[in-house]
Amino acid sequence: MKRYLLFLPMLFCCACVPVSEKMLKDMKPSAQPVEPPYSGLDPGAKSHETIHFSVRAYSTEKAVKYAELLEKNYQRIMNDVG
Repeated sequence: MKRYLLFLPMLFCCACVPVSEKMLKDMKPSAQPVEPPYSGLDPGAKSHETIHFSVRAYSTEKAVKYAELLEKNYQRIMNDVG
């Protein structure tokens, strides 16, 4: 019963508010994804995929190196966060 009495005032604070067409037109457009300032790597670039990342580099060794580093850091962060 006490829970109901606590819930009742909160229910009065919630309400549906009508939004006019003018307000909808004045709203800012939703955020759009931003295109990167580059178009990608030059032809001949190598890629390496891991569980969570896809890395592209000009040599396979660098792609593997950075992909492993990313995975290691990702796992460390996930373990820290829990």
